[in-house]
Amino acid sequence: MDRPKRFRSPKGTPSQIKLGGKRNMEIRSLRTDEIKADFDVYAYRDELNDERVRQYQQDIGDLPPVDVFSTEEGLILAGGYHRLEAHRQEGRETITANIHQGTVFEAKMFACKANAQHGLNMTASERKRALMDFIKFSLAEDPLLSNVAVARNFGGTSEKTVRRYRKKLEESGCIERLTERRGADGK
Repeated sequence: MDRPKRFRSPKGTPSQIKLGGKRNMEIRSLRTDEIKADFDVYAYRDELNDERVRQYQQDIGDLPPVDVFSTEEGLILAGGYHRLEAHRQEGRETITANIHQGTVFEAKMFACKANAQHGLNMTASERKRALMDFIKFSLAEDPLLSNVAVARNFGGTSEKTVRRYRKKLEESGCIERLTERRGADGK
């Protein structure tokens, strides 16, 4: 089904965001009360934008599905907080969702990228928080990843920015400082 252009991103819809490997995903309707929506952990926003929620309420029938991960902790909302809030404020009991099979870790990685690559523009502090978490999550999965590989995987950022944030994370003890790196080409 085609979506109105105002809800598309030049970088793709959230469900097209790749984290590596094939994703098991289905689209179906979920009850809004069965979705765990932890704004502080997964939204990478300082707050919900009330104007965007009102806009989504007006266009509620044309919105793309939210992105939910089916994890060991239940159904976690990884993308679509404004859309979910619009549904709740409209008194709707169900919402269409892209349901990804994955882990809490994968939901967090998806949330970092989804919020940086579509929807409302992020503030500088929101984007920094998303990128720093993405660096931490990426290096937890593969500590030898190069800054170029992390920047390429995140999208929309430079190697220089990743290098600067990685150095801050190393200096603060959030991640281990390594001298060996593996590039995006695997070498």
